[in-house]
Amino acid sequence: EAVALSVAKPDLFDIKCQEKCTPRDDVKMPCSEFTFDPTTRAALKKLKSIKSDYVPRDDFGRYQYLLNLPGSVSGSYSRNLNHLWLVGSIVAMWDAPFVEFYYPALEEGDTHVAFDRTTAESTLKAVTPERSERLLKNARRVGEELLCPDCLANYW
Repeated sequence: EAVALSVAKPDLFDIKCQEKCTPRDDVKMPCSEFTFDPTTRAALKKLKSIKSDYVPRDDFGRYQYLLNLPGSVSGSYSRNLNHLWLVGSIVAMWDAPFVEFYYPALEEGDTHVAFDRTTAESTLKAVTPERSERLLKNARRVGEELLCPDCLANYW
């Protein structure tokens, strides 16, 4: 669903599927929990326009928002979110039912923004300069106080 945003609003979103990405055909492989709406189906038909190479981590800071999507490129757990808190961009989380051990310490709108395809544009447009400053400060706090090496070692 996220890549549909790049097709619908390329001036606002740069969400791409990695080169190895092979989206599920939701007609041949239906999933009642994650159905594709017509917009997403249309985006997936334009696969070349939504595929891209990896963006090196050193380049993440060029983006105002960094979106964390559930899952990983290799099909397993991704620690990508742990890294995003310290990049210096606003952390955006895809609204999904998955949780990490530190999620109880997060507060949507204070440490990050959260959205899905239907709320993404309005959520980002609602971020004022003052709110942006608070989100950036609190994202750094999450990285430093909850995900530092000692923090992780103490948790596990």
